[in-house]
Amino acid sequence: TYVASHPAEVDALPYEGIFLTLPSMDGMRSGAVIPVSQFTQELVEYKAMHAQLTKVRRNFVYVRLVKTGPFASQTANTAQNLANLAQAARDAGLTGIAFDNEDYENDIWDPSITCPGKNVDACQQEAVTAGKTVMQAIIAKWPDVVFISMLGPYFGDADIFQAVLHEAPLPK
Repeated sequence: TYVASHPAEVDALPYEGIFLTLPSMDGMRSGAVIPVSQFTQELVEYKAMHAQLTKVRRNFVYVRLVKTGPFASQTANTAQNLANLAQAARDAGLTGIAFDNEDYENDIWDPSITCPGKNVDACQQEAVTAGKTVMQAIIAKWPDVVFISMLGPYFGDADIFQAVLHEAPLPK
């Protein structure tokens, strides 16, 4: 609401874009399906403001999903939520989706929670399948979406991985 009611202030920022959070992000983490109309309503003020911006025009909707439970039981609802969000964000004039996959609550990457009863290899495959399902749902609604996924720099450098997480990275 603040951003939408201060377009001149936003456009004076030294950025080309910002991340917007929506009230229904917490609902997305519950596993419930949120309709396109709810996301659209939450973006009404942004859509009106976007037309007034000249510089800060590459804006993203911010998504953080944690505590969503096992991949097998949550993928369909997660995919539907992100497809609904993608449709509303596209229609509002946003550039894309910024997906924050950081594990703030220390369970999203725990195989005993995300893939109960499965070994790490099976869980990794289930995560890949879930990711593809979600991305296909997003792309079906927004074929040219810009999707930003936030990964720390340690994922690309084994020494930093060890220094940050105090453990060796999984072998490739």
